[in-house]
Amino acid sequence: MLIDPHSLSTDLGRLEEIEKVSLRMVIQAIYDYRTSAEEIFREESTSTLQCTKNEPLTTSNCSYET
Repeated sequence: MLIDPHSLSTDLGRLEEIEKVSLRMVIQAIYDYRTSAEEIFREESTSTLQCTKNEPLTTSNCSYET
């Protein structure tokens, strides 16, 4: 079902319901994937970011080393 975004400016109740459902979906995703996210953050925090000296921090001159 597609909703015309312009119609939501006159139907604030529907807009609020869409916001509530969207927030519930985000919260459910955070809950479902919290273990995976914890593992990823733990692995990333044990890595060391190595960058070329005297250059701006960019992805082209930096890499992670474990």
